[in-house]
Amino acid sequence: MVRKKLLVRIQPPKKVIISKIGYMNIKDFATTQRKKDWLNSLKVFLEQGPNQHSHKQRKGFIGSCVYRFSHQGFPIKLMSEEALKRRQDRESKGLRPMWTSDHVYSINRISEHLIKQFDGGNWNWDDVCKELPFLLTTIEVSPKENNRLGVSQRGAQKYDIQDLFNMQHYKDCGIKLVEIPDKLKKDGTPRRGASYYDNELRTTSIKNLIVF
Repeated sequence: MVRKKLLVRIQPPKKVIISKIGYMNIKDFATTQRKKDWLNSLKVFLEQGPNQHSHKQRKGFIGSCVYRFSHQGFPIKLMSEEALKRRQDRESKGLRPMWTSDHVYSINRISEHLIKQFDGGNWNWDDVCKELPFLLTTIEVSPKENNRLGVSQRGAQKYDIQDLFNMQHYKDCGIKLVEIPDKLKKDGTPRRGASYYDNELRTTSIKNLIVF
């Protein structure tokens, strides 16, 4: 029931069933012992509750677990216009492209959100595992944009998690999105590249920022 309310509130895209038990589940992506260890640590820090650690400590611990589980998060085959121009400019000079995978909903806000939902009894561990892929959505941005986004979230604006779901931080920073171009083989067919989760994780708010 809680999941239904959350999904309506943030207007998610149509979900694609990946595991036998439901929607995308972070457990399905814990394919190495390192990832399993970080996921288990996250569970421990959530279950220990506020009595054993301060809120600041728990937020830091949980944020580290979430980030170290996957630095790249769950990319959705989108990048900013500025990141694309930077990539094209560097490639024209024979340089490797440089970008930053931005965790769209902020590791700090994700940590606070997990603590609030778990401590409040709204989510259990299975709920957390099903929500994490969405919360760890990433978009490629330029280093300057990544810095602007970080500064904006630490400033007077004080975005909450709902503001981030609505992509207000991207709107305020003037960031527009484009599809990441496919890398092509010599015969013109796309190369097999990174895994993307655009069908599962693109929300209406994200789609509204795409420049066609």
